[in-house]
Amino acid sequence: MTTTVRTGVVLVTALLLQVAVVPWLTIAGVQVDLLLLVTLAAGLSGGPERGARVGFVAGILWDLVVVGPFGLSALTYCLAGYFVGSAQRSVVGPTWWAPIPGAALAGAGSVFFYATVGAVFGYEEWLDGQTLVIAGVVALSAAVLVLPAIRILAWTEGEPLGLRFPSRPHRRGSFAPGRGRRRSLTTGFRR
Repeated sequence: MTTTVRTGVVLVTALLLQVAVVPWLTIAGVQVDLLLLVTLAAGLSGGPERGARVGFVAGILWDLVVVGPFGLSALTYCLAGYFVGSAQRSVVGPTWWAPIPGAALAGAGSVFFYATVGAVFGYEEWLDGQTLVIAGVVALSAAVLVLPAIRILAWTEGEPLGLRFPSRPHRRGSFAPGRGRRRSLTTGFRR
């Protein structure tokens, strides 16, 4: 399968789960946003351009389902994917945990952007006290689920789908069997 087909499969699966399963699994009365999660993972794993493309398609799919200004989800997701991808490449270093706060901030920011633009189009009720709760749940769920989502998006680009844990270098101590010498921690040469 090509990257486009695999990404389409992931997006349609996320949409089906969002519509059929997620409404039954709420946190404080708020649903997790799987399509936004896929968008953020695409931006974090593939960069700003891929995040924007996946976000636009995910947003159009979501706009076909929800009530509101058509295209608002597409705009929100597109910008979220682009900005999180840009921030990941330019600001954050290459650590395994770096996507977690990036996804949380981008998730919360997306909720506020969506509500603010919706209020401009006449949906003033979107900017109420519940918006803060929604932003918190979306940020928390994005932080918790972003690493598995990045693995799934890496699969769409051809990498094998499986678990990869961060590895620590194995240090041998002075009591390693068969070794009478120690390695220097600073140079790696044997003494």
